[in-house]
Amino acid sequence: MNTNSDKLKQTYNVLLEFKLVLSKAGHILASSHSHATSAEHELDENIYDNGIHEGNAYLLEQGVHQGAHGHSGVRFVSAIILKSKALAFERMLFRATRGNMLFNQASAGEPVTDPISGEEVEKVVFVVFFSGEQAKAKILKTRVC
Repeated sequence: MNTNSDKLKQTYNVLLEFKLVLSKAGHILASSHSHATSAEHELDENIYDNGIHEGNAYLLEQGVHQGAHGHSGVRFVSAIILKSKALAFERMLFRATRGNMLFNQASAGEPVTDPISGEEVEKVVFVVFFSGEQAKAKILKTRVC
């Protein structure tokens, strides 16, 4: 009975971490989408307010719309990590990808029970934005010690 209880607690803590990753990563992604949308509107205003030639404006408009439809190839990976290891992990990813990534993090809020050790620890949810298959492979290979 005791082993089943421990297994159930461990599974609950893993699922709680997944829930935190989904909620915090959702907030990070929503805020980055709103920043991108406001930047697109600002670019549109600058194109038409500054009197750029019609042909050049059309080329700029094509570039904006191609990026907006997801053809830019920007992807992301999100997970949860100990707060004490977040900075070292960010540096390791930066070096592995040679700076071709963007690392955003958000605090999990309250202390979370670690599924492996069973202790209450501070954790952060991170989202890594990157472009390209090589960067993806390097990020997914990198493990937190």
